[in-house]
Amino acid sequence: MKSLTLFLLMACLGATASAHPIEPFMTPLSHSISAPTGVAKLIGKWENTTYPFDVSSSTTAEELSDAYLKYEFREDGRFSRYIGNQDKRLKEDGSWYFSMEGSNHVLIMELDNGTCVKALVKHLEWDELVLYHELKCEDPLMSAGTKDFYFNRQ
Repeated sequence: MKSLTLFLLMACLGATASAHPIEPFMTPLSHSISAPTGVAKLIGKWENTTYPFDVSSSTTAEELSDAYLKYEFREDGRFSRYIGNQDKRLKEDGSWYFSMEGSNHVLIMELDNGTCVKALVKHLEWDELVLYHELKCEDPLMSAGTKDFYFNRQ
């Protein structure tokens, strides 16, 4: 109990409990979902609420106009990622599943092009999803660094 309290305190203060490559981890999720429950909660369409492009000096507001990031997770273990803006629309498909790394729930997304994305599931309740991961895609303009991505169910 004492170690759990210490972990929660460290998490609230922004410290990490380990040197895991997808840290920091704010709130332990293991108490709120199990993998089967998480699978059921994740099924559906999700849209990022702020699509967090890393804006570089060569990126203009016009290039980011109407930018979007969406995921659709299906019961058959397949998913689609939709990413784009007013000029370019990308759709990538792949397989997904949950994995445990310590007490952390990790969403593994294996794209059909061979890319594997590991996302720490920081929050998954009702119509809210927070994934901590690096967004990479074929167009560098649409890629973002490792950060929290906030989604609402569509």
